[in-house]
Amino acid sequence: MSKFVLVNIKTKGPIKTELSYISGSSIRGTYINLYIKKNNIKEDISLNKKYRRKLLSNSIRFFDAYPKIDGNYSIPTPLCFHATKNDIKKFLRDKKPIDIKNEFKDDIVQGYQRVNKSEFSIIKDKKLNLVSIKKVENLHNCKQINEENLFRYEAIDKNQEFYTIIQCDADLADEVKDCIDNQILYIGGSKSSGYGRCEVKVEGIFDYKEIKSKYNISLDNNNKKLNIFFMSDTIIKDEFGNLQSTIPDKLLEDNLDIKITGSKQKEDDKKLYKASIISKDVKGYNVMWKCKVSSETAIKAGSIITYTYKGMLDKNKIEQFEIKGIGSKKNEGYGRILINPKFDVKKCAIYEEKEIERKRVDLSNNSKEIMKIILDNIAKEREEQYLLNIIIDALDNFDENSKRRKIKLNYPNSNKKDFPNTQKAKIINLIDEALIEFEKSGEDKSKQKIIKFISELKSNTQKMYQSRDKYSLFNLSIEDYLKGITENKLNCIDIEKIQYPQVEGIDFYKSSQYEMYLKLTKSIMEYKIREKGGIK
Repeated sequence: MSKFVLVNIKTKGPIKTELSYISGSSIRGTYINLYIKKNNIKEDISLNKKYRRKLLSNSIRFFDAYPKIDGNYSIPTPLCFHATKNDIKKFLRDKKPIDIKNEFKDDIVQGYQRVNKSEFSIIKDKKLNLVSIKKVENLHNCKQINEENLFRYEAIDKNQEFYTIIQCDADLADEVKDCIDNQILYIGGSKSSGYGRCEVKVEGIFDYKEIKSKYNISLDNNNKKLNIFFMSDTIIKDEFGNLQSTIPDKLLEDNLDIKITGSKQKEDDKKLYKASIISKDVKGYNVMWKCKVSSETAIKAGSIITYTYKGMLDKNKIEQFEIKGIGSKKNEGYGRILINPKFDVKKCAIYEEKEIERKRVDLSNNSKEIMKIILDNIAKEREEQYLLNIIIDALDNFDENSKRRKIKLNYPNSNKKDFPNTQKAKIINLIDEALIEFEKSGEDKSKQKIIKFISELKSNTQKMYQSRDKYSLFNLSIEDYLKGITENKLNCIDIEKIQYPQVEGIDFYKSSQYEMYLKLTKSIMEYKIREKGGIK
């Protein structure tokens, strides 16, 4: 008999992944590593029968971690819901609920589109509430000198909550709970670069009915067809190892004790079979092998297939089939299904998080000083992130001929001469002096430093600074860009877009537009020096 360990995951740092969720395979790898360390295992776990069962077999399965908000558990957005094109446009513009139809119950006529603007939804209050996942992109440098070394990682942002389920044999449940409960773990890739820090807590050990009830989805007893809803990505193969786009009839018949009659459509028959399916390529990386795992095609989570059948569906057999799952890689979270789920929804909305009740607190002078330091640090971090996003956008394409390229200083894999590192270093020193002067004497005096620097350029150097075709910053020559800073004529930065903390009664430091341009320029030069293997 299986038990289900429900685990809450709070991201304390960004999680490096291209997905909108934390994969079961990465959670599995983290758990195995934690178990080995806690039990001081020195031998190869694949050769030990006891450890192989506890860690590597189908006796323990690690589900993908999906978003959890305000105690509500999300599911992959079902692909069966449609709305009119006009309603979808209004929905994206006004963020207000719209009417939707279920293609497996209602007729979908021309002019309707699928509602799949978010990968995850929470079914609540008879609404399909779409959930947004906050993601972040960070810019990185590697230390290879002779190759292009500026790249970026996409990651799930910090301060979000997810839930995962570890399905295991009943005798393993307590051990699993004790191993993973109240842990600070690092999940996913690039841990040495500061990714993956999570706070993990076990909510409890449940049976299958208790777990299923948390999705707010019940069994639709009135459905005369067989609907299979994919709760996770699913890889299905036939007996010869060939990938399948549907569930084989025999698998359904053997597990549900029914006769499938509408898995295929004949030319002279009415349509007995429907499918709302999206496929995806499943990729992975094995840390132990230090190589990528070969990709496979899977049925994407949220897909639905409908069959017609003869016979009677039995609730116990449905439950056992759902617990068993289908396809390969089930111990990594693949192959989860729900049979005849009852989606009791009529509208689609954007999930609105509960507002935190705010209480006004009178702080002492000492507490205000501490709070000011904290807010100064938060504001500085958000300014740096804002500038980083500008640089990422400007460096997004390294093709020399690309019109999207907004910064042109180095020429990877090209015979063209780069803007010299010595000049980049001089600009960095200039910015440092301008920032010091800004803090000491104000903006006007600081600008005079830059104006003087431009006026004292020697003729050969001045040509480099004036040659927009060879070197440019945001499609301006370097000289025009520096002049633009002093004349307030640039439009690369809009400080109104920076999301500063909202705190009444405490004045924390916010950089001016001019100061932000100085910092942006310095960061660009530092990145471009590192790009060519300069300062480490």
